[in-house]
Amino acid sequence: MSIYGEKAKIIAGGVDLVPRMRLRKIKPECVVSLQKISGLDYIESNGVGLRIGALTTLRSIELSPVVQRDYTILY
Repeated sequence: MSIYGEKAKIIAGGVDLVPRMRLRKIKPECVVSLQKISGLDYIESNGVGLRIGALTTLRSIELSPVVQRDYTILY
C-alpha cells in the first residue's frame, strides 16, 4: 500500500471489487488481499452498535444470532 497508495485496492471477499473490475469501472494497479490476516472474521455487538469484520461472510452475518435478534433489518 505504501508503494501504490490510492492506485491499490484492498480485497476481502470480493463482492464489491471484483464486479467493478470486470465491468472495467476501476482498474487498480495493485490488489491487496486480506485473506491471510487472521481475526478479521467477527461479528460483535456492544449495545451501541454492530461491528462486522472485513472477512466476515454474508452467510455468517445471516446466521448470526446477534443479527437475527438485534439487527433484523440485516436479516
